[in-house]
Amino acid sequence: MFQWGVSSEPAHHHPLPALTRLRSLLFARPALWSRAESGLKSAAAFGIPAALAVAAGHPHEALFATFGAFAVLYGDGRPIRVRTSLVAIAGAALLLATWLGAATGHAVLGRAHAPLVMAALLTAVAALAAWVVTALRSGPPGALFFVLVCSAALAAAHGGAPVGRIVEFACYGVVSALAVTAASVLADRLRGAGWERPAVPSVAYRLRRGLSPHSHALTTTARVVTACGVAGGIGVAIGSLRPYWAIIAAVVILANGPDRVRGHARAIHRFAGTAVGLVLFAGLYALNPSGYMLVALLAALMFAIELFIVGNYAVAVLFITPTALLTGGAGAAHGSTALMMRDRFIETIIGVTVAAVCLNIVARRAHRRGLWWTAERVRATAARLESAGADSARDLADSLNFELTGHLNAGMDCAHNDSAWVRDHWDEHMALVGRGRDLVAATATR
Repeated sequence: MFQWGVSSEPAHHHPLPALTRLRSLLFARPALWSRAESGLKSAAAFGIPAALAVAAGHPHEALFATFGAFAVLYGDGRPIRVRTSLVAIAGAALLLATWLGAATGHAVLGRAHAPLVMAALLTAVAALAAWVVTALRSGPPGALFFVLVCSAALAAAHGGAPVGRIVEFACYGVVSALAVTAASVLADRLRGAGWERPAVPSVAYRLRRGLSPHSHALTTTARVVTACGVAGGIGVAIGSLRPYWAIIAAVVILANGPDRVRGHARAIHRFAGTAVGLVLFAGLYALNPSGYMLVALLAALMFAIELFIVGNYAVAVLFITPTALLTGGAGAAHGSTALMMRDRFIETIIGVTVAAVCLNIVARRAHRRGLWWTAERVRATAARLESAGADSARDLADSLNFELTGHLNAGMDCAHNDSAWVRDHWDEHMALVGRGRDLVAATATR
C-alpha cells in the first residue's frame, strides 16, 4: 500500500502540458450552435414575464424582470437532478442582491456620501459572491451577475423607482427562470438523461475547504476585495456618480480566480467588449425603444449573452453592456446619455487597470502555496479512503475526486504563472494525480 503521507520519487517523467496562449483566448471561436438552446431559455425566462408586465400596463417595471431571469443561467449544463434547485438558489441570491441594491439606492438618494456607500456595498457583494462561487466551483456565469444585478437595482432605485416594485418584478423573473428550467429538465428527461447524483462532495464540505487561507477561494476573494476597494475608491475620489461600474469591471476579471494568462485575456476582453458595447447601446438607445420593442431587444440581448458567455467573453460583454445600461443605468441617468457613456468607459478603464495590477501583485506566490496545500489534501483524503468501509467510500471517493481536480487546477495555475519553478515539481505532481485517480477507479469497482 502506498504511504500517502510520505512523498516518493515519481516513476515517470511528465513534461509540462502545452500552455494556453493569450492569442488563443482573445480570438476564441465559441460553438454557437451548441449554445442556441441555452440562449433561447435565457431569452424566454426574461421575455415571458416582461411581455406580460407590458400587457398589464407596467412597461418600465418589466425591465426589472431581468434581475431575476438571470437565474436561468446558473442551471445551464447542470445535471437534471440538481438543475432546478441550483436555479432556485441562484434566484434567491439574485433577489437578495436586488433588494440590497434597491434599498441602498433609495436610502442614499440625494446624500453626498452616496457614491461611497454604493462602492462599499458592491465591494461586499463582490467579495461574498466570488468566495462562494469559487469555493463551490460552480463555473460560468460565476459571480458577475450578482454584482451586476445589485448595481442595476441600486441605479434604478437611485433614479426614483420604488424598491418594492423593483423586487416584485425581479421575483417574476425568478419564477419564469424556474418554469423554463423545469421545462428543460422534463425535455432532457424525455431524451433519456439520467437522474444520477452529481459526484461532488457536499456544499458544506466545499465551503469549509474554501475557508482555508491557502485555498484558491480565499486567494481570489483577497484579490477581488483589494481590486474592488481600490477601483471603487478611485471612482469616488474623482467624483464619479457611478463608482460601481469600476467595481464591476474588476469583478469580471478576477471573480472566477483566473491565472495571469486568462486574467489578462479577460481584461482585454472587458475593455474591448465595453467599448464596442457602448456603441451598440448608443444605437439602440437612439431608437427610443419602449414597451414590447424594448422587451424584444432585451430578450435578444440575453440570447446573445448566453451564446458567447462561455466561448468568447469580449463578445458577451458587447451585449452585457447595453443590457445593464437599458435595465438600470439609462433609467437612472444623471445628465446626458453621452456623459453616462463617457463615465462607463472611464470607470471600465479604472476597473480593468486595477484588476490587472492586483492579479500580478496581490498574493503573488499563492499558486505555489496552493500546489502544496492541495497535494496535502489529496494525500490526506486518499489515506482516509483506503481505510474506509463500504458505507463511506462513495462520499470519500467524491471528495478525493474533488481534491484531485483542485490539485490539477493548482498545477495549471503554476504552469501559467511560474513555469520555471513548477517544472522541478511537475513529475511529483502528476504522479500524485495518477495514484489518486487509480484509487478512485478502484473504489468504484468495490
